[in-house]
Amino acid sequence: MTTFRFLPASTLRTVLAVVLITGLAAAPGVPTAALEPTVIPDTTEVRLRLEHPISSASAEVNQLLLFKVIEDVRIDGRTVIAKDAEARGTVTLAQHRKGFGRRGKLEFTIDVVAAVDGQKLRLDASQALRGKDLYGTAGVVTILTGPFGVFVKGRDVEVPAGTEYTVYTAGERRVMAR
Repeated sequence: MTTFRFLPASTLRTVLAVVLITGLAAAPGVPTAALEPTVIPDTTEVRLRLEHPISSASAEVNQLLLFKVIEDVRIDGRTVIAKDAEARGTVTLAQHRKGFGRRGKLEFTIDVVAAVDGQKLRLDASQALRGKDLYGTAGVVTILTGPFGVFVKGRDVEVPAGTEYTVYTAGERRVMAR
């Protein structure tokens, strides 16, 4: 008959922990670089697509805007921001067109994008758009017809869904890349 000699539980746990840690570090197919964070440098380029149309006629200040990443952002061969990741922006100014040919105005920022590890990365992007002025037309109408120039309105700003923007990260960040 064979007898087995068992180690105390605390020693057994220590031995198992060392074996597991050593085994994971040396496991084939798991590069040690994958366990380290990747640094996203300041001003890393991110290409985005607007998901829903916006217009100076209907937009409101503080309205949330949704964008999607067009292509993976890779650093040292590792993906740090995935294609189709969500980015968010905010309308900061929305004025619809007015009489006497005054144009509409629309301003917005693109604030954050999601990294592959779920972190929100700050973006440095703002856009100021203006519609078309029709002051000349309003002036001619006023001269020819009197007060009817007030009825000539400028153009609103229309930004269709699918409009693409190139923006840049604000500040350096570390993320767990794929």
